[in-house]
Amino acid sequence: MRLATIITADGPRLQVRARSGYVDVGAATGDPRLASLRSFLEAGPEAIEAARGLRAGEGVEYQQKDFAPAVPEPERILCLGVNYTEHALEGGRAVPTWPEAFVRGRESALGPYADLPRPALSEKFDFEGELGICGTGSVRRPSGRRARTSMRRCPSAQRW
Repeated sequence: MRLATIITADGPRLQVRARSGYVDVGAATGDPRLASLRSFLEAGPEAIEAARGLRAGEGVEYQQKDFAPAVPEPERILCLGVNYTEHALEGGRAVPTWPEAFVRGRESALGPYADLPRPALSEKFDFEGELGICGTGSVRRPSGRRARTSMRRCPSAQRW
């Protein structure tokens, strides 16, 4: 099942990929809780089954610019950097014993087709793909129902 948050005239809305186009999960089910990814995940297995039932329908096709971040309102973005030898060496750095941990602001989450703005203060601009993990509740030992993964793009402006 393919889910996406899409910017609509009603704001960001959770959509499920249908036979053609995307279907607004909250509107189609009549349950406003299912209009956002956060409340959809909190609703649990019943929400997932409701979205699955919408896949056979006809939806709306959207342009790439309409796709919002996979997780549009993350509580926090925890990152690990310099987590493999080649990455450290390409930056001219020593290979660390442990990856570097850092936090990113929620504003840094972009849609999959959004332009990556280069900060005016930086001449170097790297593109990095990162795996984002979205968990509902504890993610110490997540199961398929409790954790969903998505790929997201992460720009990196370096000044060294």
